[in-house]
Amino acid sequence: MATYSRDECWSDEERVLCKNCANLESRGQQWNFTAEDFEKFRRINDKASQWMFESVLVKNGWAKVSFSQDFCTKTDLPCIPDKVLHHCHLYSNAKTAEVSVESPAWWQD
Repeated sequence: MATYSRDECWSDEERVLCKNCANLESRGQQWNFTAEDFEKFRRINDKASQWMFESVLVKNGWAKVSFSQDFCTKTDLPCIPDKVLHHCHLYSNAKTAEVSVESPAWWQD
């Protein structure tokens, strides 16, 4: 049950997912750790703790982690995680991206 005010300016139906937005862009990321630091990190975040990297390249005492992360091209910030509905005045429907016009910020209506 929602605890926020139910007025005309707020509607759950207006919430969107970043994964459906035309402004989403996947970018390759790379993190480098010393092999010793990475081993400590790995021990803390093993499979039981939902290990987060699929593969790691260890070479010459360095561990290189490569992964893909979604970003918003309008804000250049990481996208909100999957399955989290939110209000976004920059949302653009992928089907109508060419004719889509950004709406005013939902909190300024």
